[in-house]
Order: sequence, then structure tokens, then C-alpha cells
Amino acid sequence: MRWLSKTRYKVGFLIPTCLVYVIFIIAPIAIAIWYSFTRYSGIGQARFIGLSNYVRLIHDPFFWKSGANTIIIFVVASVLLMILSFFIALLLNNKLRFIDLSKSLIFSPAIIAPIIVGIIWVYILDPKVGIINGLLRAIGLRGWAKQWIGGTV
Repeated sequence: MRWLSKTRYKVGFLIPTCLVYVIFIIAPIAIAIWYSFTRYSGIGQARFIGLSNYVRLIHDPFFWKSGANTIIIFVVASVLLMILSFFIALLLNNKLRFIDLSKSLIFSPAIIAPIIVGIIWVYILDPKVGIINGLLRAIGLRGWAKQWIGGTV
């Protein structure tokens, strides 16, 4: 474990993480900022127009209205969520009549959601009626259709 205390090993372990961070977080943000200074429809060449987009944004009444609505929704939702979550936690901590049922009802979405996702993947990967094999058969690639989760068709 002594080798972990050397700085070069620490830097060596950090480099892959930093590369992923730069590629998937920093670079897209920088590209988005660059495109905010251009006129670009997604097709063709981007044309640099400077601060024109921002000037148009400042003079747009819908921008200010949507910004105000976003702030109101954020503040109200944050305050309500904090207060309601605190009181629900207090209620669930007490010994009340149907507390076990209440706890299970509150916790059930955390259990049911992964089950539903699993069922959806079964319908996607099913060898007989699954979407993937159906698409492969529809485009004439019957030989590629297989049982995706273990075994063969």
C-alpha cells in the first residue's frame, strides 16, 4: 500500500476520470457556448454572429416570463418538498396505527420501478415476440434472431 502514497500514482489514477469528465461534460458545454454565438440550423456551416442571439434573448418577453416561472416553480417545489418530506419523515417515525402499511406504500415505487423495467426488457429481448427479433426478421435477417438472454432459439 505504500505505492499508493506516491503522487505520480495518484495522478495516474485521476487522468482517466478527468479525461472522461472533459470529453463528456466540459467539451459539450464549450461547444454549446460556441454555438450560442453563431447562427446554425444544424445543417450546413455555422455562421458567427457575436452577441446577436443574446441581444435577441434579452428583448424577448417570453424569455423573461419563462425565467420567472422557472424560478417560482423551483422555489415553491423546493420549499414544499422540504416541508412535506420532513413532516412525512416525522409521521413515519412515530408509532401510529397503520405505520407499517404507510411505510410499504411509500417504499413500493422503489421496488416496483425496477420490476417494470425488467418486464419491458423481457418484451424487447423475448425470442418469439421480442421487438429486436421482430425487427431482424422484418428486414430479412432471420439468421441473426436469437435468444438474447442465454441459449439459442
